[in-house]
Amino acid sequence: MRVAAGLCILLALTVPPLEILPFATTAPMAAIAAFGLALLVRDGLLMIIATVLAVAAVGLGIGLFGSKIAGGGQ
Repeated sequence: MRVAAGLCILLALTVPPLEILPFATTAPMAAIAAFGLALLVRDGLLMIIATVLAVAAVGLGIGLFGSKIAGGGQ
């Protein structure tokens, strides 16, 4: 449960910088919702899926934000 809480905090910290890009915050928020649902129903498989979604969301956010900065904001 502590790992899920830590990942939710990490995902929440990625949201404010991603507000610059339209719809970029959808992936981290979907991962946070998946963690909430996994904790609610106490489902380990859903927790694993939420963790994979969280890792993908962080990677997507870094990629989008990095390309926006490297592209000069075009």
